Amino acid sequence: MTQFAHMPKPLANLPAKSAELFPARILAVALRCCKKTAATKARHHKWPSIRVANRDEFAPPEELLSKCRRIATFTQRRPTRRITVLFDGLTPAARVRALCRAAVIAAFDELRSGSRPMSCAIATRRTQKTFASIFPFGSRSLDRWRRDYREHGLDGLSEQKRGRVGRRKQQSAS
Repeated sequence: MTQFAHMPKPLANLPAKSAELFPARILAVALRCCKKTAATKARHHKWPSIRVANRDEFAPPEELLSKCRRIATFTQRRPTRRITVLFDGLTPAARVRALCRAAVIAAFDELRSGSRPMSCAIATRRTQKTFASIFPFGSRSLDRWRRDYREHGLDGLSEQKRGRVGRRKQQSAS
């Protein structure tokens, strides 16, 4: 099997100290440039790389390694979503929406782990087709619902309003 010039070569003979791999977004912060430029620089300088899912990860040189580690530990701490609206306090219509989301998640999980497991993309498309007429949703919404359901249960599936909601303030006539 031949490798093309634009494809990253598999990780080979990495020294033990620099075996840590970082995506281009972390290298971009360390190099103070955009993601694309960071990836281009890494390929140009022939840093060892590996393809992970749909992105390349690179092993930076020693002088950049500590900076990348620091950035990676800072960026990986994503705070969990704060739940302010609980399932018990929902209106009947909002409860139905939350329970529909739970049904979507159950159908998706069944396709993923059933007797004939499917890939994530195919399971998402099938689930979207199944619920399209009564409850349309996007694939990113499904990912968010699954994460929130895993972390918070039914409370995570209720709509969490961000900021002020409701009527706008009336401007006084002067």
